[in-house]
Amino acid sequence: MLLSHGHFDHLAGLPDLIEAFRSGVFASYPVPKVGIHSQDAGYLGKDSLDIHRKSITAAGGSPAFVDALWKDMPDPDILFEEGDMAGPLKVLHLTGHSPGSAAFYDEKTEVLFSGDTMFKRSWGRTDLPGGDEDLLYKSLKRLLAMNGNITVCPGHGPATTIKNEAGLLV
Repeated sequence: MLLSHGHFDHLAGLPDLIEAFRSGVFASYPVPKVGIHSQDAGYLGKDSLDIHRKSITAAGGSPAFVDALWKDMPDPDILFEEGDMAGPLKVLHLTGHSPGSAAFYDEKTEVLFSGDTMFKRSWGRTDLPGGDEDLLYKSLKRLLAMNGNITVCPGHGPATTIKNEAGLLV
């Protein structure tokens, strides 16, 4: 399971998904490994509840929201860095939305899973802990310099292409 970053909206279902592989509907399959960029690794593991509470509070929410949905997060099995490969997918470190935001790019099929770095006609927020508008802007410029035919599959919303987002930073 490739995690583009550690925010709660991307991880909340992870414990249940892993349990489905251990003893649930997917029990006949091996439990997949969990991979995340090393700079967002703190969002996983036994000590991760506090970071999720702080993040939701910074977003204007109540930590009670996290507490009500909380299930212990697994430790990461794989810590990604820029340029690592996860099967056919190349890891691109695209900091800004979070320190360890990453995208996963399949050069052969020209498909990019952008997480919350790039959406259709928009980009990820930077007001959560570790967010940085200047770094996100640099990450977006990096993506926009790629082949325009690349299909972008964001962490939220519909797919787009690099060329459709060409005017994003104007």
